[in-house]
Amino acid sequence: MSPGPLLSAIGLTAWLGVLVVATTYVPWRMRFPKSMFISNPAPPLATRVIGTLVGLGLFVYYAFSAPSVALAGDVIASAIVPYVLVAYAVALTIERRRAKGLGLPEPGTSGTMSGAEGVVLLAVAVLFAAAATLFTIYGIKNQLWGNRGEGVAGLVLGAMAWVIALVTGLFGQLSVRVVRSRR
Repeated sequence: MSPGPLLSAIGLTAWLGVLVVATTYVPWRMRFPKSMFISNPAPPLATRVIGTLVGLGLFVYYAFSAPSVALAGDVIASAIVPYVLVAYAVALTIERRRAKGLGLPEPGTSGTMSGAEGVVLLAVAVLFAAAATLFTIYGIKNQLWGNRGEGVAGLVLGAMAWVIALVTGLFGQLSVRVVRSRR
């Protein structure tokens, strides 16, 4: 057995691990407020660590058996994770500055709610809407130029992305309105 596939699987998994650590470290470092979508207490740390390790182990297997699929997943995650973290950090920073300027308590403390999660949902909806537009154009182009198989695939992926964009956008809009109505 050549070491190439094993080393690439380990590298792809290590990069995914870096993204997992980033999604854990950044919210802790920035003191993200408690999520308005999770009412139950978070599971114990041991459960989260074991779940993460099992997930990374499964990813190693798939990265070894299908490295191109794992690479595509890593590339997509490498774009989406920073996008979401930056959107949340910017929304929370603006919200904190506004509250400080008005003399209000920091969002997520003293019984207040933070609307940053709703803003992030709207940012994700914009991302999916852009992808849906590209898939739809790709599908229509292929349908018109006689490549029916790829045309149908593009249109189906576009339709799925449109549904995700609409649901995420509506849910984000609703959560922002709920936060504003409670202020």
